[in-house]
This record gives sequence, C-alpha cells and structure tokens, in this order.
Amino acid sequence: MTTEYKYRGTFLIPKSKKSAINSQVKLNIDEDGGENTFDVGASSNGTGNPTHYYACSALTDEAIATIADMAVAFPSAKGWVWVDHSTGDIASLNSAFGSINNIEVEEKMIDDILSENNLQKMETE
Repeated sequence: MTTEYKYRGTFLIPKSKKSAINSQVKLNIDEDGGENTFDVGASSNGTGNPTHYYACSALTDEAIATIADMAVAFPSAKGWVWVDHSTGDIASLNSAFGSINNIEVEEKMIDDILSENNLQKMETE
C-alpha cells in the first residue's frame, strides 16, 4: 500500500507566533483544522502560561515545500523532519531544508526537543 504521507515532523514555536503560524497552516496545509495545529503548550516549569507551543504531524511532499517557505518566514520557529515511510526520500528533505537554519533533517522526539530547549510539557487537568 502506498501513501502520500512519507515524512514526519515535530515543530516548536514561540507563543508570540502561535496565531500567525496557525493561520498559515490553515491557509496552506490543513484548511479543515489548521487553526488548531499549535495548541499544546510548554513552559520552563510546565506550569503557568505557555511560552511555546508544539505539534507533530505526518507530512506529504507538498507539505514539506510549504513548511520550507514558512520556516523562512518564521525564523524563531524550529522544526525537525525525517523520512517516515519507505517511499520517502532523504535527498528531497535535504534539498528542501539544507539552507534553512531553523529546520533540522533528523528524527527527534518532543521530549528531547523540550529538554534541549529547557521546556516542559504543560500540566493538564
């Protein structure tokens, strides 16, 4: 079985960019729910108001191209993308993100990303 979702990405954005980035995701990637993409918060101690938001997603070739454009427009956002299906192409990822400083072509899980950025998941009720 083939899929158009060949890649996976994890993304971390500052609170100040949440509305603008969610709007761009809705407009360019997910018109049915993109406005809610970044709604899970993180902060230095996991309490209080979030200082950052994060999201993880399966990605298509089209989404990769859009994310590359968005990364340039939002340099304070960070992302990690990797091949997640046998039909994915690492060369395509390297081509799309090779010159973009805030996107890494490597598999990285959210707990590691938060730890490296001195953040913790927000406590929920």
